[in-house]
Amino acid sequence: MAKPKSKRPTQGVIQEKLGELLTQQTSSILQAMDDGFAAQDKKIEKRFIAQSIALSATMDMQLAQLEKRFIEKLDRLTTTLDRFLKRVMSRMSNRNLSS
Repeated sequence: MAKPKSKRPTQGVIQEKLGELLTQQTSSILQAMDDGFAAQDKKIEKRFIAQSIALSATMDMQLAQLEKRFIEKLDRLTTTLDRFLKRVMSRMSNRNLSS
């Protein structure tokens, strides 16, 4: 009767090969995930840039409107003060002439 061959060395080789394959598979999966995250980061960055540009444009427009309203109000105030000073000066002139 023939002696059965020992399977232990063969099992060790198989386990080693399986370990290498699992390591390679894990590495491939992790690399694919890293690539996916990098692509996602680029998309998010582009969205942030677009939002930043849109927000900046909106703020510029609102600032221009605010500046326009300020100038209009300042102009009205200046006109009102000018009229007031003219009346005061006119009254003072009239008093000086009548004295």
